[in-house]
Amino acid sequence: MELNNYRNSTNNDRRSVVFLGSPLTDITANVDREFLRKYNLEPDNAYVVDETRRPIFDEIGETAIQVGGSVTNTVRMFTKLRGFPELVTYLGSVGLDEKGKFVKTELEKEGLGRDLTEIAGGSTGKVAVLVWGTTRTLVTDLGASRTFSLDEDKWAKITRSSFVYFSGFFISVSFPSLVRIVEQTDKTICFNLGAPFLCSKYPQEMTYLYKNASLVVGNESEHRAFAKINNLESHDLLEVVMATNKSFPKSRVVIVTRGGGTVVVVTANGWQEFAVGSLSDEKIVDTSGAGDAFIGGFLAGWVDDATVADCAKSGILAARRVIQTVGFNL
Repeated sequence: MELNNYRNSTNNDRRSVVFLGSPLTDITANVDREFLRKYNLEPDNAYVVDETRRPIFDEIGETAIQVGGSVTNTVRMFTKLRGFPELVTYLGSVGLDEKGKFVKTELEKEGLGRDLTEIAGGSTGKVAVLVWGTTRTLVTDLGASRTFSLDEDKWAKITRSSFVYFSGFFISVSFPSLVRIVEQTDKTICFNLGAPFLCSKYPQEMTYLYKNASLVVGNESEHRAFAKINNLESHDLLEVVMATNKSFPKSRVVIVTRGGGTVVVVTANGWQEFAVGSLSDEKIVDTSGAGDAFIGGFLAGWVDDATVADCAKSGILAARRVIQTVGFNL
């Protein structure tokens, strides 16, 4: 799967992009509804592990492990479609352990592992991907990825870039780093809302990042959660998104993914809606990385000034590809 229109020019014509995230290992396990109830988990939601949910990892074992993490997925898809890995910097931390070595080795095959920091004494983070029917529930232990600082080398890479992408999950890793990027650079900020609970847990931080971003992406639940903390609730999703966007002075592109429905893109010129197309149930294997794949595909065009329609098409094709395999496979 390639978008050849985005590959025609040389890297001299291209803009560099920095991704900040948590490189993790995904551990996939089939569970039943009772398992989710046992740990107070709602299907198709994302959670950060606490002590009551930590036993999940012991219970499911480690039989199916892949490279994971939301931003990891996005940067992989972005680079697969756009090419030029030398213009991509992925900043994050792994443990100085076997899983960290696995993550770095796998990402280096795609030209992406060179900038990861290895934390001595830390354990590489992991995600329990709990499969029940067609739903995927994620429980994340960030592990060593919580240890992050903007040293001189990392800062130099950021200052040389044109775009910086991160998720709301990075707030718990190093919010001061995000503030420094916003306040001390003129980079184009791309912000993924991450998960609904982040809005209630970090309302001020999420609002700060939203209002300073040039591109914001999230699913319907995430956008509604963000609107709620800003007292902009409505039954109409488009009304919610447009009202939220207009409540902050900076102009931005806002993307709403809606699973198997449509994708809505709001810009200063109005809004556009794009059908994702249908797939038969037997072809839909794993939806957990669909949103990550979509924004990777969208950004592959957007950073090089492709039209919104072409960017959306790229994202939709990327998501369709990913959901037809187990795990995030390019």
